[in-house]
Amino acid sequence: MPFDTSRSQVLAAEARVNALRAQLDLLRAGPRREDIDTGRAQVQQARGALATIQAQVNDTLIRAPFSGVITQN
Repeated sequence: MPFDTSRSQVLAAEARVNALRAQLDLLRAGPRREDIDTGRAQVQQARGALATIQAQVNDTLIRAPFSGVITQN
């Protein structure tokens, strides 16, 4: 294996180690406040969308003011 190829592989491996160390540091630090706030806002948005859809489904139901049976002629 030529020296240049080996050197390139070493440099690539070192870059990968550095990238993985940076990811590990982020994981150890935990989520940032901005990420938590963004997640909470997304949850609230999803809840609002769910409420809208539930209201639309409820509007499609037909309810009679008394019990009975619907027949077809």
